[in-house]
Amino acid sequence: MNKSTSDGPASLTPPPEGYADWLADLKGRIHTAQQRATLAVNRELVAAIVQQAVGQLPWGLTCYC
Repeated sequence: MNKSTSDGPASLTPPPEGYADWLADLKGRIHTAQQRATLAVNRELVAAIVQQAVGQLPWGLTCYC
């Protein structure tokens, strides 16, 4: 058995200074953008559903209460 392959992956250079903070910030920005996109889609879907429901109301009937 080849010893170099059984010891694990080859050693990598360490990440640059500040990389962990940069990566955490990037992940946060992506998460925020995903939330905004989800909210925008939900607003559009709700508006479409309401519009369909209103379109099905019998507008010819008038209530004189």
